[in-house]
Amino acid sequence: MKDFRYLTADVYVVLAVWQDISGVDVLDYRGACKLVKCVEVEVKGWQGKEFREKVEWLYGFLKWLWVEGKRLGDGWRYVTKYVVDMRVENGVREVVEEYKRYVRERFGKDVYVDLMDKEVIKAAKVVQRVAKELGMSVYEVIKYQHECWEEIREPLVFKRMVDEDLVKRRIKVKMDEDRRQGVVSRRFEESKRDLEALVAKYWRTILSVGVVFYVTKKGWLAEVAREYWEKLKNADLLKRNELKLEYSVENVVKRWKAEGCPENLLV
Repeated sequence: MKDFRYLTADVYVVLAVWQDISGVDVLDYRGACKLVKCVEVEVKGWQGKEFREKVEWLYGFLKWLWVEGKRLGDGWRYVTKYVVDMRVENGVREVVEEYKRYVRERFGKDVYVDLMDKEVIKAAKVVQRVAKELGMSVYEVIKYQHECWEEIREPLVFKRMVDEDLVKRRIKVKMDEDRRQGVVSRRFEESKRDLEALVAKYWRTILSVGVVFYVTKKGWLAEVAREYWEKLKNADLLKRNELKLEYSVENVVKRWKAEGCPENLLV
């Protein structure tokens, strides 16, 4: 008979939770051990979690496993997928909640959004990416989508934010209108400063790695990198030193400002 004296407490928790969910008394110690070892690697901070947190996580995972029709012994194979899926779902949920909050405040409506819809997931990622790039909050990005034109009477369908270029254009329309009206918000100025810092950071990285590795990329900085590389290819030592000064971080930032602070920096 196998000696189970050295099994960790987590293994017994797995078996207890599985039994509670499935209604079956399963003594698959080997499967539970493999699952725990996998969880210890894949779930960030597992060892430092409190008992209650571990039980909650295991209930979520093992219920998902049971609903999917998988066996406990195969559970370790699906930990990574579950962790990734939950991370995506949580990120999507946060964006959708901000969208629902805005709709509730602006239109007085409660709307339903399907978190499992692929277009919804894609739109949420676009909103997060644009917010990060422009130094705005998710709520502000969503708000600007609605305020870029005056005649809107109904909330924009969430999936309409799936096109990143269109999302950015709506923001630009709103900002341009604000400037025409003399309403230059402090947040806009802060966003511009954040973007300026991003230009400097990205260009510093490009110079460090080598401009040749960015010539196939897209965006304003990629265009500058291609231009720099074309000049460098046939330049002698003296010319290279001149180009180094011309394309310094400071000068590239100045050029970025002179060209109207393009938002699409690097893709």
